[in-house]
Amino acid sequence: MLSSLGVAALLGITGTFAAVLWSYALRLGAYPGSVLVLVGTLRHRRWLIHLGTAITFLVEGYLLFTFAAIVIRVVRGYLLSRPGAPAWPLWLVGWYLAAAPLLFSGRDPPGASARDAADIAVSAALPLVLVGYWVFVVWPVVLEAGWGWLPVVRL
Repeated sequence: MLSSLGVAALLGITGTFAAVLWSYALRLGAYPGSVLVLVGTLRHRRWLIHLGTAITFLVEGYLLFTFAAIVIRVVRGYLLSRPGAPAWPLWLVGWYLAAAPLLFSGRDPPGASARDAADIAVSAALPLVLVGYWVFVVWPVVLEAGWGWLPVVRL
C-alpha cells in the first residue's frame, strides 16, 4: 500500500496527464469568445471584443472550477476510505492540479486582439482558480452549490 506521499505523487503524475487533456476542453470552450473578439476586431466593435472576453472568461472559469472540483472529489474520496492518512500532501498536489489545465492550455488565437482577450482571461482566471480551490476545500457547501452533480470518487 502506498503512503500518502506516494499517492500524492501518483495523483500528481496522472492528474497532470488529465490536466493536459482538460486543457483541450478549455481551448474548445474559448472558441465562441475568440470568434466574437475576432469579429469585433475586424469590424472595429469594442463591445464585441469585451463580450468575447467576458464569455471566454466565464466558460474557462466554469471549466477550470469543474476540473478543480473533480480533483477535490478524488482527494476526498481517498481520504474518506483512509481516515488516518495525512491529507496535506494530497491537498497541495490538488492545488497544483487545479491550475494545471490553465497552465497547459497554450493559446494561439488569430489576431492580436484575440490573443489579448485570451491573455486577459487567463490572467484573471489563474488567481481565481488558485483561491477558489481552497474555498472549495474549506467550504464544501460552495462546491456543492455549483458542482453537486459530480460524484465522489472513492479509491
